[in-house]
Amino acid sequence: MFGDNYDTDIATLIGGLDTLKKAMADVADTSKFKDSADKEFENKSSTTASAIKRLQGAWSAFGISIGEMFLPAINALSSFF
Repeated sequence: MFGDNYDTDIATLIGGLDTLKKAMADVADTSKFKDSADKEFENKSSTTASAIKRLQGAWSAFGISIGEMFLPAINALSSFF
């Protein structure tokens, strides 16, 4: 019915029906996943790597602000050359 190329795929799918049923039952109870995104965000944002990324972002924003402040003066100076 599916052809020779798909016989192992169909067998794997049929053999994993119990796993599929269990997974569907697990996700049906939404109380298990309440606030999971917030918890994951807190876990990720509390790492050193996240702190370094925030520092890099702040430093970049600082550089942009300084550049914007001095841009008119730089443009005026460059017009003389």
